[in-house]
Amino acid sequence: MTDFLWVPSFSSAASIKVRLKKTKFGDGYEQRGTDGINMVTRDWDLTFNKRTDSEADDIEAFLEANAGTALSWTPPGGIAALKYTCDSWKRSYLGFDSNDLVLPFTQVFE
Repeated sequence: MTDFLWVPSFSSAASIKVRLKKTKFGDGYEQRGTDGINMVTRDWDLTFNKRTDSEADDIEAFLEANAGTALSWTPPGGIAALKYTCDSWKRSYLGFDSNDLVLPFTQVFE
């Protein structure tokens, strides 16, 4: 597993999802329970604002070279690295030597 070492901008955001099994009964009654041992996932939209062409190219080359494999990355405030995949991303050209990137990191359990 390869480490993702670039530091994202402060505008990066986490999306936390709890996976539950739900069964609905009559009269609006509903029963819920956890689904599996890894029921909480934390996906991230990492943003890299105003990065040079060179840094943006390096990030894209890294993602292309590691396509389909899990990446090791430590979220902000995290103690340990977790496993993520990044199957697509967006790059905006802002002007001379200035780029924004948005990388959706999806947490995986292997």
